[in-house]
Amino acid sequence: MGRGEVEELGGRNDREMSPRVDEEDEVVGEREKMAERARRGAADLGDGLKTTREEVQGIGRRHGERGEDAEGFALKELANEMEERIDYQMRLAA
Repeated sequence: MGRGEVEELGGRNDREMSPRVDEEDEVVGEREKMAERARRGAADLGDGLKTTREEVQGIGRRHGERGEDAEGFALKELANEMEERIDYQMRLAA
């Protein structure tokens, strides 16, 4: 189990150990559910932030088109930094 070779302990022990094994299996199952919820939450957050990043990029592009190069560049840089952080967090969540 510690090396990831066994997901559950149940079914391999005598009656004396059975209640403890069942408890451990339940704890492991709950941890797996919590980890999956956390991964889904991180993915949802990443998707939401990508939308925000795209909006920031669009605002930066429009500033650049109006000749407001400093503002446009700053917003594009901010969007690029957001993208790097979002992608990193999405990789962690996978």
